[in-house]
Amino acid sequence: MTTFEIGTLAVSSMAAILFILQLWMINRTVKLDYERHRNQATIEFAGKEFRKARELLQQNHGTQKLTEEEFEKLKNNADQMASINSAFGTLEHIAVALNAGVYDKTIFFKMFGRTCIEIFNNYYLYIEYRRSNHGKTTYSQFEKLVKDNSIKGAVKH
Repeated sequence: MTTFEIGTLAVSSMAAILFILQLWMINRTVKLDYERHRNQATIEFAGKEFRKARELLQQNHGTQKLTEEEFEKLKNNADQMASINSAFGTLEHIAVALNAGVYDKTIFFKMFGRTCIEIFNNYYLYIEYRRSNHGKTTYSQFEKLVKDNSIKGAVKH
């Protein structure tokens, strides 16, 4: 091999290495950008919708555990039941997206984990009532989200 051929081979090898390095950096940048957008969507969209659902529940019952006596009264109030149904529908949709990986579970649970557990525990009578009328899988994604991400013993059911 001549000096020229060795030089050409060295330059070509360096160009190939730089090209591979650029591809790796582009791939890394795309992944980081995806994660940033996913985290942002978790905070902006899922967080906003979760707050709306929580506020609906608080307007209808407050933050205390639903007793059987209170629930019997609640069942007779169509407007309140519709609001609670709407709130739990939203919670279930958020849970489906979180469980599917559309939103970031870790960030969501850092922000709303305790509140999710409280809602599940406080409204368990309502959840069981809906399951008895609409099937055992009603709100199953919300339950899975809460149970998979909570501290042992925090979920009472």
